[in-house]
Amino acid sequence: MNQPLIEVTFTHPKLSTKFSAEVSPETTAQMAIDELGKAKFIEPASAAAQYVLVHQGSGNTIPASATLASAGVKSGDTVMVTEKSAGGREAV
Repeated sequence: MNQPLIEVTFTHPKLSTKFSAEVSPETTAQMAIDELGKAKFIEPASAAAQYVLVHQGSGNTIPASATLASAGVKSGDTVMVTEKSAGGREAV
C-alpha cells in the first residue's frame, strides 16, 4: 500500500526563496538534497557546497540517511536547507 505524499516547503540556504514539493515518506534527506540540486533550487552538492536539512518545527537536523517522515516531517512543514562549512559545521 502506497503512503500519501508529504507536502514540504524547502527554504534556500542564502536567499529568501522557497521551493514546495510533494515527496514520498521514504525520501531521505540526501535524496531531497540531490533533487533540489537537479531542480536548480540549490547548487548541486560538491566539495565546496554541502548541505544539511533542518526541520523548522523541531529545529532538529535530519541525518542524510534518515527519511523525512522518520524525522517527524509532516505535510505542510518547512524544512530549512543549510550549508555546511568545509569543517563540517553548519555555516552561519
